[in-house]
Amino acid sequence: MTNNELSGIIPSCFGTSFSEEMIYLTLGGNAFISTIPSSLCRFSKLTDLLLDHNHLIGEIPHCFSYSFPSMINLDMSHNYLNGPLPSSKLCETSTSLEYLYLDNNDPGLSGSIPPCYATSFPDLKVLLLHNNDLGGPIPPAWNLSS
Repeated sequence: MTNNELSGIIPSCFGTSFSEEMIYLTLGGNAFISTIPSSLCRFSKLTDLLLDHNHLIGEIPHCFSYSFPSMINLDMSHNYLNGPLPSSKLCETSTSLEYLYLDNNDPGLSGSIPPCYATSFPDLKVLLLHNNDLGGPIPPAWNLSS
């Protein structure tokens, strides 16, 4: 459903309207104006969840930190998200993550980068966090002081 002119809210029943076996969900490039419904966490087999380039607001649902053990590609960039980055529980459950796009959110995701982001995703190829409101130190395990 990417790059259409879908608008309004992503209904909370969306997560219960489709099979729990869903592995790919893309709603990016639309005009949704809502929070991200936590009912999406029901799709525990998702490998790709693309919610980018909408007008999504609020915090990333807490359940995103532990619901997607097979997640490879998570894109929530170019929205209006705020609050903290998904918790360190994400590091324990989504170790197959390769692409994490959380950039260009306004007012911006806040807090610091969880140290486990530097050690828990061995296959991580892309991590975009720019244009947010992050602070604090870079995780020491990234060893960027050379």
